[in-house]
Formats: sequence, C-alpha cells, structure tokens
Amino acid sequence: MPEIIDKGDAKKLIERLNRFEEIKPILTGPIGKISAIDNDITDLVDFVNLRWSKWLSKNSGKYDLIINAGHFNSVKKFKADCRYLLTEVNDCNAIGIDPGRKIILKPHNKTFEKIINEFKSDEYRIVDISRFQGKTWKKRNITYRRIAAAQKGEYLLLNGNIIGKVTSEDVILKERDGRLIEADGVKLREKDLQKIDEINLKKSKIVTKREINRKDFKANKLDISQDKGVLFVEHNAIKTFEVLEDYDSISGAVLVGDDTTILGGTIFSRLSIPIIGIRDNDPDNFFKNESYHNGSTILFTREDDEFGKHIFKKIFEGKKYIKRNFYEVKRDIIATSRKKENFKKLKIF
Repeated sequence: MPEIIDKGDAKKLIERLNRFEEIKPILTGPIGKISAIDNDITDLVDFVNLRWSKWLSKNSGKYDLIINAGHFNSVKKFKADCRYLLTEVNDCNAIGIDPGRKIILKPHNKTFEKIINEFKSDEYRIVDISRFQGKTWKKRNITYRRIAAAQKGEYLLLNGNIIGKVTSEDVILKERDGRLIEADGVKLREKDLQKIDEINLKKSKIVTKREINRKDFKANKLDISQDKGVLFVEHNAIKTFEVLEDYDSISGAVLVGDDTTILGGTIFSRLSIPIIGIRDNDPDNFFKNESYHNGSTILFTREDDEFGKHIFKKIFEGKKYIKRNFYEVKRDIIATSRKKENFKKLKIF
C-alpha cells in the first residue's frame, strides 16, 4: 500500500532499523513503485517484480526476520494481511508493523525481544496472531474461499486484476473447474472475468482494496533515455514494470483497456514515456487522478477489446514489441481507427 511511503513512514522506518541491524528493504507492486518515484526514495529500496508472498516463499529462509510494513485502513485488514503472510511462508520469523496505527503483529509462539523493545518505547501495541485456518474448503466439486477483512465499497482483485466490487463484509467466492461460478458479497465484472483463462481459488492472490487517489502528490519522473520500440500491453497494467525489464529501448506503449490505460499510463508517465490508450470508457475508478506523459493519446472506441485485437494483428503483427518510432505507430493507429465503425473520439495530451 502506498500510504506508508506517501506519509514518510517508510523512509523513517528504514532509517530507524538501519541503526541497529543490516536490512534489505523490498518493494513490490506497481502502485508502490509509483509512490517510491513520487517520494524520491527509489535509492532506498529494491523493487522486485513478484508478489510479496511469492518473493517471501523464495527468500524468507535467507533472513533472520521478515517485517511486513504498511499503513492499513483497519486493524482487521492488517491482521488478515499478516496472517496470510504467515501461512504462505510456513511460520518463518516474521512480524507486521503499521507505523500509522502504532501496532506490531507477531506470531503467538515467537518473542522477537530485540525488535519489540525497540518499538515499545514509542508506545506501540504488541498483538499476537496465528495463521489462517480454513480459508478455503471444498464441497462436492465446488471450491469455496472466504475473503477476510473485506469492506463494503472496496475493489476485489484477483492476481492484480479487478474483477468486482464488494457489497458486503462477508465475501465468499465459489469456483468449479477453473471458473468462478458465484460470489457472495461481491458485484462481479463479468467482462473482466471472461479474460481470465483459469481460476484457482487455493493458489490465487485475492485481496480487497479501496480506491487509490494520488491528487495530493507531485508526480516525479525518472530520466530514462529511450530511442525506438513500442510495447503492446493488453489488460495487464499490473505487470508493466516487469514487462519493461524485457526490452532495452522503449519510446512508447499501446495500452488496451480502461484500467490498463489509466494505471499503465500513470506508470509510463513516471518514466517519461508517452502512450496510446485504447478505451471504451468503462473504468472502475480504482485508480484516480491518472497522469500521462506529453505526446500521449487516448482513443475512445465502442469496444476496446475488438479494436485492440485488430491493432495487435495489423500493426504489431502479433508481437508484443515492435522496433518502430512511437509517433509513426500512433499515426497509423489513429488512421486505422477512423476507418473502423466503433471509433468515438480522441483525447490528446
């Protein structure tokens, strides 16, 4: 969650812990990296293109203590996040710290005297927690999963993709043969669910999050020298930073989908890279106050998926990356869009 960085607590926590231990600050997720860029702390953290739990499962044995730090909008959600962590890494030495609420969560069977004493002087509350029990179960041929600490109005994310909005605090998902067949306490987005090939409720990262609003933060930019090369990203903005590492030179990107355009455009703006966004104007409003680099263009169509597939085939020739000048590609896409019946309007930045 970006709030711990935006409020300055991440930097303070890193500096505090560095005084008495050697630490390795890890940051995951595109929203976190946007916040790190905006707050100019990219030199203090290592950004990894893995989910937090995935990184932990690979690396937790290398460290004496894992600290899950963040600002959470409720103690209940903080506990749920830390319990999930303990379950994923099989009770490694791990604790949770929320500097905003001044709470430390620790496994009930661990002490961690050194770290606990460090924060007790600041009147932190120490709370014992245990692993999750029975969050998924199976009955006949249907797998059920209860989503802990959900709050009405939050967005439901499956492996980083928004699939619905929470309508009740009691959220239970039901899956059969790799398809989500029903969800209690959630209004699902059927259009987005259809884009997911297979769902595994036992292994998927499923969380609920409130909207992210960055209107109070000045957007910083990294100075990146780029030449030619245009990237194609379709309904997967959450992996933008991961995809960027695969290519040496990117002068621009084509983003397909409302949320992909909004989040991806904001990410690329921090890297001084313009984009062409293809949208049908049906955003979730999960990420507010988006920004785009100069030279970006948003193309509104009646059906973004259909036009995106057409562009991918005709202009990108079925490739995720082409060695062409961005503005030439933009010219060709705009010219193509004007010939299609589903073209609506352009917005130029």
